[in-house]
Amino acid sequence: MGTVIFFDDYANTLLVGNTMRPLTDRLSISREKLAYLVDSTAAPIATIAVISTWVGFEVGLIQDAMDRLVGSGSAYTFFLRTIPYGYYPILTIFFVYLVAASGRDFGAMYTAELRAVTTGAVLREGAQPASDTQVFESLQTERQPAHPTVAALPIMFVILVTAFGLWWDGSHKLFGEGILEPTFPEILNAANSYTVLMWASLSGALLAGLLAWTTRRLNLRETVESWLAGAKAMLIAVVILLLAWSLSEVCSVLQTANYLVAVCSESLSARLLPAVAFVLASAVGFATGTSWGTMAILMPLVYPLGFVLPQLAELPAGTAEGIHLAAVSSVLAGSVFGDHCSPISDTTILSSLASGSDHIDHVRTQLPYAACVGLVALLFGYLPVGFGIPPVLSLVAGFALLLVFILWRGRRPHETGDS
Repeated sequence: MGTVIFFDDYANTLLVGNTMRPLTDRLSISREKLAYLVDSTAAPIATIAVISTWVGFEVGLIQDAMDRLVGSGSAYTFFLRTIPYGYYPILTIFFVYLVAASGRDFGAMYTAELRAVTTGAVLREGAQPASDTQVFESLQTERQPAHPTVAALPIMFVILVTAFGLWWDGSHKLFGEGILEPTFPEILNAANSYTVLMWASLSGALLAGLLAWTTRRLNLRETVESWLAGAKAMLIAVVILLLAWSLSEVCSVLQTANYLVAVCSESLSARLLPAVAFVLASAVGFATGTSWGTMAILMPLVYPLGFVLPQLAELPAGTAEGIHLAAVSSVLAGSVFGDHCSPISDTTILSSLASGSDHIDHVRTQLPYAACVGLVALLFGYLPVGFGIPPVLSLVAGFALLLVFILWRGRRPHETGDS
């Protein structure tokens, strides 16, 4: 589900987490594991998808940097050429499927999965879930289970309204600016995903309530009470999100990101530029908790550096082009990596919310997984590309290393030998 819902990370997180939580609870899968799966198939998918709200934003940043440097060019085509260099998101998606298929875990995640398998407790004792899903227990009825379409229709309606709303909102904004034949990436870039998702979630809630009432699953009073219970369940996450935004604003006022950029950009080697850009984007993303903000800060700096430095170093044309593409991709990938590791990231918080996981537990269990993939992406991707190593070889090497690592360090919690 996380792979299929690729058009927006917020829609991905909220839909997948809330939909899969009852099933994973029944199968004794820890909330920490669910939050990791949700978080790691949101931004990584959206940032390399051919069409998504992320791609629209990224293409817009590349186009601005391209126009300032060379005057013209197709930013969307350039973006498509950077996808093979997106080592972190590609390796993250591979690692998610590897962990899920092998059933192996390590570190704090293994401890959480062992607890869930042996005791049935999907949350640790004393955990404080970002969303209070227990408030729904008082609304359970003794009626027979409803037809699956009662649950499926609101979910599908949210997806359709989101997709149509993005097109509608973006098209109208561009028409108002005099752009009569916009491309689809331009439409996604212009659309306000926050507004669209608000309308989509409200529409889905109204349809769910209407179905519950018309099928006599709930009376009108119970329908309203269930909606209020859903709003109450989000209260903790909303408070965390507001505090995270406040902290991010403090970092912005203190110009934390600009300081990091100034320190790291004083002396750069063309061959090391992709690796340095990845580390810098990761640091800024972690400090600010925002992927898009990190991209907006670094893209105007890294794009021209990736174009100019290889030429000044008189590197071969193929190597120079690879460095330029990898440098731009490293900003996008590093932003996602820093965002994954940051406890004040909005997508990390929303993953905890949608999965009903304790937020700190989610960060603590996901961090070793993200760090493992990030280190492989840096050492086997962004460093070798500066010396002319093709991305295909780097990805194959990264896949092999992650496979060996999970077989070496990972353990299956359900096996009595490991327990």
